[in-house]
Amino acid sequence: MANKFVREARKASKRYAARASANFGGVDPQAVGEELERIYEKNGQLNSRAVVDEARPEDAVLHPAFEWDDSIAGEEWRNHQSRHLIKSILVVSEEEAEPTTVYVNVKTDEGRRSYQPVEVVVQHVDQYASAVMELQARINSATKALKELETAAGKSDVSAERMAKIHFAAKALATAYSAVEALH
Repeated sequence: MANKFVREARKASKRYAARASANFGGVDPQAVGEELERIYEKNGQLNSRAVVDEARPEDAVLHPAFEWDDSIAGEEWRNHQSRHLIKSILVVSEEEAEPTTVYVNVKTDEGRRSYQPVEVVVQHVDQYASAVMELQARINSATKALKELETAAGKSDVSAERMAKIHFAAKALATAYSAVEALH
């Protein structure tokens, strides 16, 4: 009973915000965050299909955040909207200067992928390792995109200043990759 009381008190004090790129169809970020938390608690995990299913009823909190007209969008698009919604919700903390990510996509103990609260992920060795590997993959993707930009810039008449900025960004990504690698 005490744990339930503590969870309810924590939940009541959480303030949610949205990334700048978020589109929740007019649903307030606070309502989105609370509903995602409710779905997570109900299922013990959060995935795009569960969020879409919970949003289906017309009176559901998240219903306006999705495109329900099948002539415009299908189920895969709604799953995409759901993933974007989950990744776009942030928690506002008095201790942090900036809002922070609430959920990260990790491989669970069952070998499936789902969104888990960051505070849960950092406490589970396997999920933490999965999150670090995902971060490394993102840095690799950014490095590849930067190399493509560098190649294209090298073939055109780009100023030395711009090329220096590209090289600086490449070094910063290499440093970031090394720092993330040290997290293992």
